[in-house]
Amino acid sequence: MKRLLTLLILVLLLPAAHGLTLAVSPATVTNDFIGQISLNVSNLTTGHSIRVERFLDANGNGVIDPGETSFQTFIVTNGQLPLIGGVRNLNVPGDEDLASNTTIQTKVPYPDLSGTLGEIAAKWLYRVTDLSNGSSVTNAFTTLQKIYPQGITGKVVAVGTGTPITNCPLVLINPNANGGVGAMTDTNGNYIFYCAPGQYVVLPIAFNVISDQSLGVTVVSNTFTANNLTNAFADRTISGSVTDSQTSAGIAGVFLQLQTSASLFAIAFTDTNGNYTAQVNSGQWKVNVNGDGGEVQGYVNQSSKINTNTAAGNVTGINFQLTKSATVTPSNESIFNRCPDFTWAEIFTAH
Repeated sequence: MKRLLTLLILVLLLPAAHGLTLAVSPATVTNDFIGQISLNVSNLTTGHSIRVERFLDANGNGVIDPGETSFQTFIVTNGQLPLIGGVRNLNVPGDEDLASNTTIQTKVPYPDLSGTLGEIAAKWLYRVTDLSNGSSVTNAFTTLQKIYPQGITGKVVAVGTGTPITNCPLVLINPNANGGVGAMTDTNGNYIFYCAPGQYVVLPIAFNVISDQSLGVTVVSNTFTANNLTNAFADRTISGSVTDSQTSAGIAGVFLQLQTSASLFAIAFTDTNGNYTAQVNSGQWKVNVNGDGGEVQGYVNQSSKINTNTAAGNVTGINFQLTKSATVTPSNESIFNRCPDFTWAEIFTAH
């Protein structure tokens, strides 16, 4: 009986992370929302850290499937707020209750610093992992399009076969301005964007699809413009890593842009170890890291580019480093406390 009682007490004293819970508020927003998404995590191991990831739930099944990529990754330490030289870094989420306990209350700015990518109208999944024991929990978050009386409709198919490219994320951007929005193709490859009148480019950004930046479309008032797209699939890769310039540790969730002089475009994100694999085709590619995805982890926004040629096949070892700043000065304060804004204009400049 004593043994049974002892075992019962031990079970009751085990870390409550086995019942990890996550509440997301608000759970649904439109893509013009400006504010904060609150993540409330309970039943954690006291005093430890969590990893927060936001996955695009491409097929909308409520499960993080193999191949679905995290568009955002950051660490929150229980009871701590991120500081730089004693100044609060507003770009990096922290534990707002400032208590070392079994809960973490953190707030994520919306739109986040990646802007367009974070505003894809789709189902998303937040996953929180207790780094002390590996237990995790997921919860849903949904972005809807703001409705306008005009926009763009179309279908995305594969070159050569005409096969619909389904459950594919797309971004709608103005090549001469900042920001943009996103949407998904449906199970038949069809899509719709609601937007203000103007000049746009629609870019499919599935990781195995090559986009063409040169294909513009004009939207006029009270009219939906047809814009069908034919895209090639990738047949080779460019891979490498993004690491901390001081510790050499891999940095997760960093966004990479890839482009050619022929206006082809592809993207990639680093995984939890800081490694990435971008799917491309034959050609001269420029790989660009400008820190998007790194700011939410406290890294300085910086632009680094490496040119490489994939004519002979896969390319490896295209590596980058990002730097954290130990202090906030007048020259970098805007980097650490700036408004969320994603600049696509550089993509459309001379290669």
